[in-house]
Amino acid sequence: MLAKLIDNKGEMFYGDCSGPTEPPDSRESLIEARVLAMAAGPVPLRADVLRLEFDAGWWLVCSRRGIKQYDPRSIGQFEKAHALGISLATYKRRLTEALDEIEECLKR
Repeated sequence: MLAKLIDNKGEMFYGDCSGPTEPPDSRESLIEARVLAMAAGPVPLRADVLRLEFDAGWWLVCSRRGIKQYDPRSIGQFEKAHALGISLATYKRRLTEALDEIEECLKR
């Protein structure tokens, strides 16, 4: 199994040989690409809110924004909004916008 992992450069694909299938991580890759596009877009706060909300790459947000002593364990949206320096209403609005964008991306 280690040889297979090395041959595939760190990616493991499980499945049968019945024909072409979608790689198991293609949805995750699609979502990450969309989040990166959001971060480079006109409202990068959407990507930051999304990362903090789902604890996915939150350390990148903290590093880029200079947020110190952020601990994602057992905190809610209010604390996350406070860490970003925005109101809870803005946090929720940007989160909704980001989720809508991800949902639209996955429909295609």
